[in-house]
Amino acid sequence: YSFEIDDKDINKKFIDELRPAGGTMMAAAWKLALKLCKKQGIDTVYFMTDGFPGDNFNEKWLAKELKHHRLTELKINCVAVGSDHQFMKNIAQSNHGKYVFIP
Repeated sequence: YSFEIDDKDINKKFIDELRPAGGTMMAAAWKLALKLCKKQGIDTVYFMTDGFPGDNFNEKWLAKELKHHRLTELKINCVAVGSDHQFMKNIAQSNHGKYVFIP
C-alpha cells in the first residue's frame, strides 16, 4: 500500500482497518528511514509499533546503523501501542527521545 497524500479519508480507513498479525519487520523500514534522515537532514524520528520485531532488528542493530550513517545525534521518540515494550523504552532513552505507551 502506498499512501496518497491528498486522500486522507482513504488513508484513515486503511489505518483503521489494520490488524496485528505478528512478526513486524522493522529493519528494512529503519534502513530506509535512516537513509532519508541522512539525505534530508532530518533530526527527529517517531517510531511507533504494536509488536515485537520479526527480523534481526534490536537495540544493538539500530545503534550500529546510527553510527554507520553518522546519525548518533538523531532524536528517536518511541510510541508502543497495545504492549509496553522495554526495547522501545531503551531506544528512546539511548537516543535523546521520549517513550509513550498507549494501552
